[in-house]
Amino acid sequence: GRFLLHLFAALAELERGIIVERVKAGVAEAQRQGTHCGRPKKVFRRDEATELRKKGLSWRAIAKELGADVPFFLFGGRARGEGRGEKLSSVPMEPAWFAIAWPGIELSTGEVYRAWDEVKGDGPNQLRRAAEHVEPRLKQFAASLGPGWQMTGSGSAFYKRVNTQEEGRQAIGKLDCWTAVSRAVGAWS
Repeated sequence: GRFLLHLFAALAELERGIIVERVKAGVAEAQRQGTHCGRPKKVFRRDEATELRKKGLSWRAIAKELGADVPFFLFGGRARGEGRGEKLSSVPMEPAWFAIAWPGIELSTGEVYRAWDEVKGDGPNQLRRAAEHVEPRLKQFAASLGPGWQMTGSGSAFYKRVNTQEEGRQAIGKLDCWTAVSRAVGAWS
């Protein structure tokens, strides 16, 4: 019995080594052919924003040009985003506290939006169904949180609006994941 266990462990280690060598060779070949490997390039490019600012564009115009999460990064506060995030409608600021829970699952925003093209969405967050399609474990995580939790943006964190910091601490108290309690922050520009 122990001999077979050691034999299987040695074979598994050998197989892992072969897989690592194949992956390294594949990445090297892809890079040789000009393919970008690794983490995706950042959405917000400081150098690009700096160049647009030098050309005299306002921060709001730069945010509209760059899209995605840039407007929220630049202005903060509360807003409804549409399009690539470049179309913002102000929403009045309300004092609030939020319990936040993150399951440790990373999602590609691009994959979630591609899934949305296929499965569409409903409810307060139109992207939740698509995120759960990309990563089925999200549905189980959301169910484990209980009522009142909503997914943030394209995922995978969830938040729950609460009345006080203490209520937020109670909401996250028994969760087995990354958690935080935060108050709402107004616009900074």
